[in-house]
Amino acid sequence: MEAALDSLTLSENQAKQLLHVKGRSRLQQLLILLAVGDGAKPVGTIKKIALTCGLRAAARWNLSDILRKSNGYAILVGTAWELTSDGTQAVAAMANIRQPGAVVKRTVADVRQHLGKVSSKDAKDFIEEAICCFENRQLRAAVVFSWVGAISVMHTHVVKHALPAFNAEARRRDGRWKEARNGDELGRMKEHEFLDVLEAIGSIGKNVKQTLQNQCLNLRNGCGHPNSLKISENSVAAHLDTLVLNVYSPL
Repeated sequence: MEAALDSLTLSENQAKQLLHVKGRSRLQQLLILLAVGDGAKPVGTIKKIALTCGLRAAARWNLSDILRKSNGYAILVGTAWELTSDGTQAVAAMANIRQPGAVVKRTVADVRQHLGKVSSKDAKDFIEEAICCFENRQLRAAVVFSWVGAISVMHTHVVKHALPAFNAEARRRDGRWKEARNGDELGRMKEHEFLDVLEAIGSIGKNVKQTLQNQCLNLRNGCGHPNSLKISENSVAAHLDTLVLNVYSPL
């Protein structure tokens, strides 16, 4: 049996879609409102969110009375209401959000642990998107975004620490190479060749390069184009583990 879902955060747009499904009870609608944003909410805040989401009728309801009779789906903490684990599960079911399994939770925790070491904001944004996709079982997207994040980390490393050496090696391999001055210009080089250059200048080792090329880049290419490739949570977890250990953390 899977553990209870501890937290769930809906955007206002997500809440709008869920609130106005035909047949929703007042209690269900209030539970959805409690899931918008973070933290416990006093009645006034709940009514403001309801208005923003187009649920004008909530202004006339006795919200506290409805939530008090929720059978443990919501509790009053001080002067504010918040969802219990059962309430969170109920909202997740209405939103058709699948509870992450143990593999997803462990991998996401590992990635987040190393995210603070990534200096590039662009890279962090891509990695955050990969995490979000993984948690929501958008497995192909998780592979693609995590790889783009890894490339961004490696571009930042080269610009900060190895740009002259990189350009020299790139020119040695291809006399037509135009000297790169930033990450965008490094992106002119194909990723497979980029990894070859990184190995040649000592930024990554031979085995790391081979793993990134033969496993991570190949999987990214398979996930980034229309085809019949099937992947599992374990496949994506292994991909993310490799990037965390060999790119996100050391670089």
